[in-house]
Amino acid sequence: NGEGFARQRADTSQWFTDIRKGGGESAASLDDIKASVAGVTAEYAAAIAIVTAYATALYTLADAAVRLTQEKQALSATFDVFTGGAGDDLIATLEDLSGELPFTADRLNEWAKSMASAVGTGEELKDAIRAVAASEAIMGKNGAAATEGLIKRFALMAETGQKVKLDRKILTQLAEAGVSVKALAAALGVAPEKLGEMSLAADDLSRAMQKALVTNGAKS
Repeated sequence: NGEGFARQRADTSQWFTDIRKGGGESAASLDDIKASVAGVTAEYAAAIAIVTAYATALYTLADAAVRLTQEKQALSATFDVFTGGAGDDLIATLEDLSGELPFTADRLNEWAKSMASAVGTGEELKDAIRAVAASEAIMGKNGAAATEGLIKRFALMAETGQKVKLDRKILTQLAEAGVSVKALAAALGVAPEKLGEMSLAADDLSRAMQKALVTNGAKS
């Protein structure tokens, strides 16, 4: 439901925010507590309960800072493999997306790793992930997997300037991803009966497919 999706978006967005900061905010809080301890008078410092509370807080925040830094470094290193060293850029891209898509951080990471090497780490990847997310909303995980495969296939074809004939086979594959003939025709601005006569540049077809998915996914 809407409330559940909103909660999932908030949780995922917070996860990426924490990762991006790499423990910086926790480290800042740690410094604040250290300053507070330094300003405590000898009279209050003698109180065991207060000292114990400060010690616990210092340990907890220090541990959080280290953990977040390690998580960011590990995730960035993983993404570096798929993006030729642009891991930090990919984390920033996913943080931007996390506030609008009701999926877990693990799901967004999975899609990013699958498609980043084909479409890059910028707006093209955001569009691709939005399309895959919409496909999953329409057709389930099988639809999302079909969309991922088509996006990567069209990207590879686009590198060599290939065109795609809109024959029965490709239209069936698009339907499995969640794109009907009617939806594709609307995205291209043509009559449905005209599709069978068309051949499109691979990147143009990919954009039309993604547009159709996002449009229809919003209704799911």
